[in-house]
Amino acid sequence: MKQLGIRFTAEELTSVIAKASTAGYTVSEYMRRVAVKGVIVSRLKPEEKAIANELKAIGNNLNQIARTAKQEGMLSAILLFESYRDFVDALIKRFYHDK
Repeated sequence: MKQLGIRFTAEELTSVIAKASTAGYTVSEYMRRVAVKGVIVSRLKPEEKAIANELKAIGNNLNQIARTAKQEGMLSAILLFESYRDFVDALIKRFYHDK
């Protein structure tokens, strides 16, 4: 069997030891299982980050629509919603086009 050295901060090593213990494995076996069978979630690409930020803005806009509906009535809220609809449609098309 070959060896591989890994460096951890004190906090990281404490976390790994605790997780291995909780799972019922030695640290070595735990690290092998995580390395071989673990799932790595890729970081967002710049375009995906931009889309995520736009989705956050849409959430804020929806809150604004809800406040408008409560304060000024549904007609004002519907008009505000329609102003955002095209933006949302374009964003969705861009998201699916980039996949």
